[in-house]
Amino acid sequence: MAYPLSGRLAAHRVGIPKEYPLYSGMGAQLYGARWNSPGQPAIYASLSYGTALLELSVHLNGMPIPSTLRRIEIDIPPRVSRHPLSVNTAPGWQSQTTKSTQSIGDNWLASQQSAVLIVPSVIAPLDWNIVINPLHPDVRYISYGAEMPVVTDPRLQAIGTATAKSNPKKKTNLQKGRAS
Repeated sequence: MAYPLSGRLAAHRVGIPKEYPLYSGMGAQLYGARWNSPGQPAIYASLSYGTALLELSVHLNGMPIPSTLRRIEIDIPPRVSRHPLSVNTAPGWQSQTTKSTQSIGDNWLASQQSAVLIVPSVIAPLDWNIVINPLHPDVRYISYGAEMPVVTDPRLQAIGTATAKSNPKKKTNLQKGRAS
């Protein structure tokens, strides 16, 4: 799949809003994530709704999909600056450790090079995620919809329940507060 460099982008974010809204960047700022260290605000989204659900599911550690799950759609017009990450310049981008990717993302955030960083999804490498720099001047052109409930097929619940039964005491990253 080619980089979406021009035109309007529709992105999707799925999460469990806690003390802050889904479009705030606070979860990533508090806990860090693949492309940012703690202390650096960033908003993560996917260019496909299915990939957004997959990205969230890896943080559930096999637990059922929570009923409190919410989603937002993010509209990124063509005038918003964007930068595609070349995986050739990001060794270890698929690694379970995130030190090298956090360094790349922190440098991108500090450089103010663009409002949107386009990165490949680790869980679905043929799909794309984006990281939004909420401190970049172009974010004023990005709009997002209201938080809406996520409705999933009951078979997804059954998969999570079966996996969780095999490890009932393991806390999810969401329960730890890491993927909100």
